[in-house]
Amino acid sequence: MLDSKTKKVEHNEGRIRKHLCITRFNPERADKQEMLTIDDISKDILRVPTLGVIPECPSVLQASNEGKPVILYDEAKAGQAYDDLVARFLGEDRPYRHIAVQPKGWLARLFGA
Repeated sequence: MLDSKTKKVEHNEGRIRKHLCITRFNPERADKQEMLTIDDISKDILRVPTLGVIPECPSVLQASNEGKPVILYDEAKAGQAYDDLVARFLGEDRPYRHIAVQPKGWLARLFGA
């Protein structure tokens, strides 16, 4: 991809490690095949290891409107996912959060929500 445009590669100082960050991921939509899954994107199409998956989150718009980074919102799923991504980049082993379909409660199933 961008290997040929980096000074490190131009001077034969090694390859660049590539990582993928998937943003605005919605597990429910991926489960319904309304959007690509994480494996579709990282393994089948791009063939680049996934470093982080940032879920679609209303807090992103709120943070943008307030001029603050979403990572400062402790309860925001997107902020937590960015924090996990940075930790993985720095070598920490963190599980991927907010990428599985959450089961609906019985009231939501009853009323079709």
